[in-house]
Amino acid sequence: RLMWFFDFVTIMVTNLNADRKAKVSECCKKAYDEALGPHHPFTVRAAAKTAMTFAPNRDKLMNNLFPPTVTEEERYAALQTLLDTIGPIRTHLWDYYNKNNLTALP
Repeated sequence: RLMWFFDFVTIMVTNLNADRKAKVSECCKKAYDEALGPHHPFTVRAAAKTAMTFAPNRDKLMNNLFPPTVTEEERYAALQTLLDTIGPIRTHLWDYYNKNNLTALP
């Protein structure tokens, strides 16, 4: 389950970084549909998507993640560095989980 969340965060940050005009809520919904939604029943999916409509706007999120002295370009460069750093870790962990049948645990 932690890996599913890791996937969700990775996909969400990828979406935020790729489309600088996209709403945070839309990036969250797309990431949820891909990473978490397939593992949840309908009622949880519906509630989660409803909750994501209340995600902060992009400016508020970026201001919470970065100090105000950081420029927009530096913020997106930091997001890309984050993705470049966690990508191989995420891949390695999924390989380990699959190799050792940890994804089959209840």
